[in-house]
Amino acid sequence: MASYRLVNGQWEARVSLGFSPDGKRRTISKRFPLKREAREWANKTEVKTSKNLSLTKTVADLSNERMAYRADEGMSSEHLANVERFHTNWIVPYLGHLKLSKVTTTTLRKWSQSMKQEGLSDNQRRKVINELKATFKQAEAEGQLATDPARHLKPPREPKRPAEALNPAYLPALLGSEDALMALAVRISVDTGMRRSNLLGLRFCDLEGQTLRLALKVVEDNGAKVLPGSKTGQGVHSVIVSEDTSAAIEAFRKQREQLANGEGVELHREAFIISNSLDHGEPMRPSVFFNRWRRTLKALDLPPLQFKSIRHLTASRLLQAGIDPATIAERLGHSVDVLLSTYAHVLPGRESEAASIMSDLMKPDAV
Repeated sequence: MASYRLVNGQWEARVSLGFSPDGKRRTISKRFPLKREAREWANKTEVKTSKNLSLTKTVADLSNERMAYRADEGMSSEHLANVERFHTNWIVPYLGHLKLSKVTTTTLRKWSQSMKQEGLSDNQRRKVINELKATFKQAEAEGQLATDPARHLKPPREPKRPAEALNPAYLPALLGSEDALMALAVRISVDTGMRRSNLLGLRFCDLEGQTLRLALKVVEDNGAKVLPGSKTGQGVHSVIVSEDTSAAIEAFRKQREQLANGEGVELHREAFIISNSLDHGEPMRPSVFFNRWRRTLKALDLPPLQFKSIRHLTASRLLQAGIDPATIAERLGHSVDVLLSTYAHVLPGRESEAASIMSDLMKPDAV
């Protein structure tokens, strides 16, 4: 992959030549009056370099470079040992002898099947394949490969985990947390069952009485990226919250407004409810929220829990209470089919009752 910069009135193109045997990155650069000329030279150099490397380099060479790169990443010794085991036990013995020019997607698919035939679990095979894909992707980015042969190689799918609902016994501690922001986040989530992305997209202005609009959502994309609240981007979904939740949001807004004013700052006109900025003008980044959730659990001496478990608690309790699935699905932003397939295990068994009803219908005096 080439990079460009303006140096003393000339455009300098720098092209990566991969790594030397001792793990150091090698580059070549040249300067031109015009950026177009620099780009043309870089493209030709990358193609030439890629062809030359593909003729001589093997997968084992790539594996060695990848491990040197991983060691420089500063990962834990335990994690590094696991990655090294993937290369030593499964990548190099089976693919190491192949020249890069001879590696194809078909070859890699056969390799994946051979690991399965040797009894490697789907979970471990997934990790090995993802490490190989990362190795080839890095090589392509550095110009060592013209195309990545592993780009179409698919690892085994992760099994769908059953929905695990939050233990209701944990709610008093969570709702009484000293972190007022997290306590409010839990309250809103229990009341509505909304997704974390929608929770992070809530603004104070989205609350009107007891109606809460889910106009926005926030996802992780090198920071907090704000998107329309619905999956399709069409329309705005709304939910009704309890009086207690509505009052808690309003009390939190006043508290945050006083805090901001005390620092000479006005609360943002469209302030986000869940925010770590003083004026609440920016939503909280999902990864920051995740870390804050973990710290809250640790401070309350609770076991590690997914924030999503609150959503499962809401769905489970509403189904068990006899609320009709269509209403619950609408509240959670699910389709009825997805709701029932996900939470069928929490519905009370009523087959005997159904059989009894139909049996009564067929009795002589039923009509």
